Amino acid sequence: RAASLGTAEGARLARWLAEEHPELPVVRRTTSGPAILTEFGELLELQQDFPPAFRALGRPVSASQEGRDCYHWYDSLKAQWPAALPERRELVAVRMLRDLSHLALHDVRGMSHVLPLLAESGGEAGETTHLAVAYGLGARHPEDRLAAVDALLVLAARGQLDAPRLGADLGQLIRRGAVKSLRLVDSLRTAAATGAHTTVWNLLGHTLPVLLADLA
Repeated sequence: RAASLGTAEGARLARWLAEEHPELPVVRRTTSGPAILTEFGELLELQQDFPPAFRALGRPVSASQEGRDCYHWYDSLKAQWPAALPERRELVAVRMLRDLSHLALHDVRGMSHVLPLLAESGGEAGETTHLAVAYGLGARHPEDRLAAVDALLVLAARGQLDAPRLGADLGQLIRRGAVKSLRLVDSLRTAAATGAHTTVWNLLGHTLPVLLADLA
């Protein structure tokens, strides 16, 4: 149908839908104080094939705020970000990760409402998405932790939860002081209360070894 439109945009969309999605940009993990963040390399496809207004989404993203978002993307609009690239959730998550880390680091309220939307999006649920959920599980405010638990359960139900990755991330964040253990305990208790006992045990099985490593 897109090709039958007879326009350049229709032809481009038809090619986009027919081709397999390319791999994500190169991901590099970095730190900023106690926070763990990610940086992305460029994605030429988005710069070459998309309209000018969208090409910035294919540019490199650094751990600083530069390149992460646009000055007029207010917090109230961030719930709409996953819709910009619904099959590339990692490209959305990397632009939100620093702000989401503030849920745990600076007791910010209300940002985690985007986490269930990320969990419901398409594309790879990679390192950045899991870090985003980790910060939500360690959020200061109960409603933010609840949203993160929802995201956790959605990923688990869809078979997209990488428990070893998330568990190890949680352990590292606790060791670095970015996440408080009591907040995580509350989140995992909430998840277990829904019946997700296996998910919780799998996470703990990879969180505890990181925390106990110094005692070995």
